[in-house]
Amino acid sequence: MKMDDSIEAQRREIVRKVKQQKKLAQKKRKKRAVQHFFLSFFGTLVGIFCIGLFVMYGPFPYVRNMWVTTAMGTGQHQWLATMLFDQKTINAILASNQVVEPSNNTNPNAIKVSGKVKDTATTLPTEYGQENIINGVGFIRIRSDSGLGHLYKGWVVKVYDPSRVYMALSYKFGTSGERISHMVERTGAYVGINAGGFEDPGGEGNGGTPNALLISNFKIEHPLQSNTSIHSIIGLDSANRLTLQKLTASQATQSAGLKGLKTAVEWSPFLIMDGQLSSMTAYSGGAPQPRTAIGQTKTGVLIFLIIDGRRPGVSDGATFKDLQQLMVKYGAYEAATLDGGSSSTLVYNDGTNAKVVNNPSSADGERYLPNAFLITKK
Repeated sequence: MKMDDSIEAQRREIVRKVKQQKKLAQKKRKKRAVQHFFLSFFGTLVGIFCIGLFVMYGPFPYVRNMWVTTAMGTGQHQWLATMLFDQKTINAILASNQVVEPSNNTNPNAIKVSGKVKDTATTLPTEYGQENIINGVGFIRIRSDSGLGHLYKGWVVKVYDPSRVYMALSYKFGTSGERISHMVERTGAYVGINAGGFEDPGGEGNGGTPNALLISNFKIEHPLQSNTSIHSIIGLDSANRLTLQKLTASQATQSAGLKGLKTAVEWSPFLIMDGQLSSMTAYSGGAPQPRTAIGQTKTGVLIFLIIDGRRPGVSDGATFKDLQQLMVKYGAYEAATLDGGSSSTLVYNDGTNAKVVNNPSSADGERYLPNAFLITKK
């Protein structure tokens, strides 16, 4: 019995040692796996960092220029450029990627307003590229032509009688903004589209105060800002013709620059002036963004573009070049950008209620704005 007990004890000891060795081996394998993971992880981070440095500071300017022009073109994300580049470098990149506009102001006498059109439908189009003319206004759903490059989706709105377009102010203009859908419902308008910019400190502004010139019904509702040397004026005159002007403050106030304008906002860049296209580099306007633009044909048809953006895989947005090409496609003789980003909004009143028909990029949907282009019902 004692011998059997001794043998059993030896067996148990052997089993214990084998188990202990297995546990030690498992711990070593886990430790090596963890070490391998962290080495791979940090190696990947270092690799990405090095590739990023090479891309940003290496001999190829594409990503660098796109990154800087995109970041500096936003109101809240300029730090994405300033954290990587000094101001001198940023200024040089921006200077080499500007939109170069034609030097002369536009001549509205070249535009002859007709205003005649027949309705072709009673509801908004569902197919891309199809124009439905409802209540004298044409609506076209658009998207980029192919899957190559960036994607965009949006709307073209054609106002055949431009006398129906006016500048509406928020209900508490100067104090707080208003959603365009509310403006449309409150005024009984047919369509609403965002127009100029507004004071938005830290992205927390309430949309109550414009940040530049605003004229509504021949009255200057917000004056020119003294800290701007050249003012880009987008206006409709008394004959409902789109005029684009580059004016100094003295030219605007002492000459006929602002006289006779029924409606005006201040924004840039201009895309087409008297049929002449603004010159653009590959990076002018940065990466695709939500955009709004206004144009007019030689027959007086006002064209609004509202492009959705910041929706990866669905609609990245449009560049200034995209807007320019679309304006050319739809026959614009004059064209300019309006405020874009999360302000880009199109509202349609179907007779029952006013609804947003595009997809604003703001997480909260429509922004509160101080003003908007409204189109009256026929």
